[in-house]
Amino acid sequence: MVNSIRVLVATSLLCALTSSFAAKEPLPVDAWLKTDIVGASLSHDGTYLGVLREDQDREGHRIVWVYTFDEKGTLVLHRRINSENMRIGGFTWLSDTQFIMGLRQQVRNRIDGFNQGVYKGRSQIVDLAKDEFVPLPIENPGIEHLLPKQPTKIIVSEDQGGSRGGRRQIGGGSFWHSYYEFDLSTMRKKLLLKAKYALQSVRFDIDGNPEFAIGFDLDSLEQVYKYRPERDNPTWVEFGRSHIDSFESFVPVGTDPTAPHREYVVAHNGEDKRALWSYDKQKRAFSERVYGRTDVDVLGTINHSNSLMHYGDVVAVTTLKERVEYEYFPEYEVERAIHAQFANLIDNPFSPRVVSVSRDGQSMVVRNSGPKSAPSFYLFRQGQFNFLGTIAPDVSSDDLSETTYIEYPSRDGLTIPGYITTPVHSEPPYPLVVMPHGGPFVTEGIGFDPWAQLLANNGYMVLQPQYRGSHNYGLDFYKSAFIEKSEAGYGMQDDKDDGALYLVEQGLVDPDRMAMFGWSYGGYAALVASMRTPQIYQCAVAGAAVSDPIMQVNYYRYSIPGAAKVEQLNTWTDAFSPFREVANINVPLFIIHGDNDQRVPVDHSRKLIKRLKDLGIEHKYLEIKGIDHFSNTMERSHLKQFYSALLEYLATDCGPEGL
Repeated sequence: MVNSIRVLVATSLLCALTSSFAAKEPLPVDAWLKTDIVGASLSHDGTYLGVLREDQDREGHRIVWVYTFDEKGTLVLHRRINSENMRIGGFTWLSDTQFIMGLRQQVRNRIDGFNQGVYKGRSQIVDLAKDEFVPLPIENPGIEHLLPKQPTKIIVSEDQGGSRGGRRQIGGGSFWHSYYEFDLSTMRKKLLLKAKYALQSVRFDIDGNPEFAIGFDLDSLEQVYKYRPERDNPTWVEFGRSHIDSFESFVPVGTDPTAPHREYVVAHNGEDKRALWSYDKQKRAFSERVYGRTDVDVLGTINHSNSLMHYGDVVAVTTLKERVEYEYFPEYEVERAIHAQFANLIDNPFSPRVVSVSRDGQSMVVRNSGPKSAPSFYLFRQGQFNFLGTIAPDVSSDDLSETTYIEYPSRDGLTIPGYITTPVHSEPPYPLVVMPHGGPFVTEGIGFDPWAQLLANNGYMVLQPQYRGSHNYGLDFYKSAFIEKSEAGYGMQDDKDDGALYLVEQGLVDPDRMAMFGWSYGGYAALVASMRTPQIYQCAVAGAAVSDPIMQVNYYRYSIPGAAKVEQLNTWTDAFSPFREVANINVPLFIIHGDNDQRVPVDHSRKLIKRLKDLGIEHKYLEIKGIDHFSNTMERSHLKQFYSALLEYLATDCGPEGL
């Protein structure tokens, strides 16, 4: 009977994923390189629309296109704003006529140590009314509050970490900040709160008064949570503590509107899964479990889309499984209805979100992104809903593949979640690329993943396993990767292989055409995969990989406290070491690394390559000039080099005849 059920499940999954197909040539690599719109938002009064676009003529440059509207509501270009020597990372409107741009510039040719990259950021305010460009005189600024009742002022924070790069880890992993009132008319700042251990992170009310803070007690090694019961009284009152050795979450996210003396908190509170709780600050106790699930954690909450008129209003709880789900509070039914209405107007909607709203709520920018839709932007204004553009103009929904949530058993009895992206223009059994996420202790969501889509468009099924240690599936699942012994290269690796074998069992994957490709920790996993016995893969592609776990953990061994230290040292001190086991490589191996990688320095790959050469082990190595560890440093030329090499290797060099 059990076997019959398994056959039925396998047949159902196979049918669901292969109902129809039509052969079609893959897109050329260049189609995946062209980027157009990467962001869009409205000025506070809705007079201007700012659109951030890639400069098609100059690699690495972006332009803010500022539009106004004619009497018919048609977009009229007002001006284009660029930065000659710096890349615009993003922009935020500060008022009706002013916005701030985040800029990035390469300031040296080599990294200056671990987490000390070659890029430096700065911020610049653009004033359209005065036609002025003013640098913000604050290091590593954060826009904390737009102060809607004071349109010429904002509250900004300045990182006061104190170490090189402006950051120093303290307490429970927080960074401390000073807070300033910044006058947009005079471009001057006034200190509101000075950074100190006892007051590291502060939240302000609608009028700009401090109402909540997180500090750190150096004697007890506890995070301390405080609030001000009376707006006009500067006295802080403690309402909770969390020790740095605790693995449980306690994350205040906003005031409970049903009782101002209570705080919404995303926390475990002794349970395996994170939930949203109402916490009584006066009684210093949990009052009510507002929302939670037994299968996944609560990710967090979202605030009202119109933050200018509904500042700080928590409107929904978010969870993630088959997709990001939003559970709205009854009093914010209008917010739910607005998003549902927009979903009905969009092709291939996948949790579309309002990302910008004018003060009067009559104009909105909506962003949609999902497996069948590259990030795209829409404008709602004067009752009209129009498409603005997409990040990937040469990639249509017909070229994209569905991504599906699955679960499968591990060999030691755990249930492992995963996502599979299924080629749309071919039929099973597919060649498979197992693509584990980096981290490893992170949450991987479902959405538009350009790497998975690139591979699927070229005929590969992609498995993204949520191996043990991944966040979102409870404390026990997370801690099982390290709390008793390190599972890095062992149980965590089994989880990836078991996913591949499960797909073979379902009839979806050809067992003789499987590979592993990953970046960062995923690259480490690919190195491990190349050395396993019995071997189920035809090749491995390791990007920005940790080859020597001890070398990596030594970069930060003495700078991490509490639970984070247990997590990292337990994981990496006894992890499987690809560098030590390099002689056991038994399949073709392709190693890729950026020469400016600050998180996993390129020395990991260089010393591994030397060892491979000394042992006479065949391999391929690509060192990409100018990129850091993170994808936002990969320009078009970098991506073309990377994508072309990856696809060529899989097609021709992966196994005896290519994958």
